[in-house]
Amino acid sequence: MSAGALLCLAASSCIFDPVYDFPHPGAIPLQVSGHIDGTKAVGTDWNKDKIGVIVTESPSSDMTDRYRNVGYVTASTGASAEFKAAVERGGIYFRNDETVTFSAYAPYCDGDAAAYPGNDGEIAVSTLTQPDAASAEKIDYLFASGATASKTAPAVKFTFSHIMSRIILNVKVSTADGFDAAEIDGGQFELNGLVHEGSVNVLTGKAAASGQTPASWSLGDNAQKSTPTAGAHRYTAIVFPQSIANGLTFRAVIGGQAFSLGGVLAGELEAGKSYTYDAILKRTGLEFTGSTILPWEPVDGGSGDAIMEP
Repeated sequence: MSAGALLCLAASSCIFDPVYDFPHPGAIPLQVSGHIDGTKAVGTDWNKDKIGVIVTESPSSDMTDRYRNVGYVTASTGASAEFKAAVERGGIYFRNDETVTFSAYAPYCDGDAAAYPGNDGEIAVSTLTQPDAASAEKIDYLFASGATASKTAPAVKFTFSHIMSRIILNVKVSTADGFDAAEIDGGQFELNGLVHEGSVNVLTGKAAASGQTPASWSLGDNAQKSTPTAGAHRYTAIVFPQSIANGLTFRAVIGGQAFSLGGVLAGELEAGKSYTYDAILKRTGLEFTGSTILPWEPVDGGSGDAIMEP
């Protein structure tokens, strides 16, 4: 990750000046709502989330200095949500008659409302371990920009897009080709070649991978797993957008056999896109194909032939 990136510290709190903002005569509070363009790491709706709101332009006031990371929360679990200031009387207030431009990001990184989170807006992130919904939501970064509001029209509505990429891998055993459905539970599966360390810049809405790839990355230990049907496991992972010149390598060890396929997802993993693959394990080999579903911005995964390791 970038040497300048700092981890998001959850122990600090939002700081504000009630003398300046509230109950200053004539001060008008910002009204915040948000909608997600696509789905989230878990489901398609807000999950009582907390967002950070940043003033990016204020032509006639110092709002850009005062409001650099203001927390807002929602109790909503729907597709759209209304947010309120995370700290009572600690939200954003308009004092001047001007059109103000805002950006926002999620999940929120706690800190001083007058200071950009992380290191000047750059937050260190690791996607190495995300075995459950809670850990995945912490790295499923969303970003919105360009929304405006004013003292006379104080409602701002954000449309959030994904900063990260997503990979979904459906691993199945073929009961018609020598496997028993229950054998899937004893299988070991890896997806190797990804860079899992990097940073997210909440001022630009960009994520960047950096560092080295681990020697191996176990899907069973590190990705979210579900069991949609007997004989099948679904692994879902939030990952950094990144260039994969030679592709990834999928490995499986199951029922005393080992399978390997290289060149998976060669090219670019793009922000806001989800890549889905089906891996069908047979005693004679591995069928690996891409499929399109409806999360985020869906992308065909492609296909390839596997070799059986001795």
